[in-house]
Amino acid sequence: GIYKSKMSSNIWNLKHPLRTGFIRLVPNGKEKFGTVVKQGFMDKTVSVRVNTYHFNYKIGIWFTKSKTLHCHDEENYCRTGDKVIIQQATNEARSKNYSVRNIVLAAGRQNFEKKDMSQ
Repeated sequence: GIYKSKMSSNIWNLKHPLRTGFIRLVPNGKEKFGTVVKQGFMDKTVSVRVNTYHFNYKIGIWFTKSKTLHCHDEENYCRTGDKVIIQQATNEARSKNYSVRNIVLAAGRQNFEKKDMSQ
């Protein structure tokens, strides 16, 4: 389905995927990489924390900025802790401008048994 992606075992790629170039995203903010921080508070909606990075050449360090976005999750599949790619979409609601494209790492469901996943 849409939730499968090839994955490297290096955690650095998941922490800073935009710096390493591991995850290719559509430019101009149409796709973003983030972590699900909240799910289950509204039907078919998750909150995703998105970090952006920029390098200041004058002082030579990276700066980070984070923003929490509401995203449409059609199948209510995402769990807190999942690493996801979100894409710009037509407004599902006033607060939702993005939808979940795919799950890169399903970190939020590592402790679940298989029978719990089907529910």
